Amino acid sequence: MVNPEKQKLKLSRMVDALAKEQAKLMLAEREAQRKERRAELKQQAKDRAADAHRKIVLGGLVIASEADTWDPAEVVGALLVIAEQLKQHPDRRSGLRERGIAHLEARKAARNVSTLSQHSLRDFYVTTSGSPMSTGVGTMVSAPEVASSCEACMARSGLMCTAEGGRATVGAPLT
Repeated sequence: MVNPEKQKLKLSRMVDALAKEQAKLMLAEREAQRKERRAELKQQAKDRAADAHRKIVLGGLVIASEADTWDPAEVVGALLVIAEQLKQHPDRRSGLRERGIAHLEARKAARNVSTLSQHSLRDFYVTTSGSPMSTGVGTMVSAPEVASSCEACMARSGLMCTAEGGRATVGAPLT
């Protein structure tokens, strides 16, 4: 015969074990939900960052086109007019693209020359095979040589150079 007290004890242990397993299952489900939510939040943050970057780039393009002094409604109006024209004449899009690329490249080239011209005209050392040598006062070197050697020379000697009109003037050492 079966002892009722043993049966109750056995049943109580089984209920406790079942409760523990249910608790483990609930914890695992909550952790899975947390991970899923974290992944969603990360994706939302990435999407927001990408959207912000896109808007910054578009704002930069407005500045590059020199339309940054326009009223916002004028900028939108101009874009709407161009969009309507492109619907009627889609073949003009490539011409606009080429013109935009040319403008952006010209701006980039102007910035590169501008950056070079910010250096001091008082000195420049040209590096040849990794070693600096004085080129003498008043010597002219091309802007690509300046760009490739200026940082290395400045790091070694603390000296500066500049470029004007795409050419750099080499001067006496800084005193």
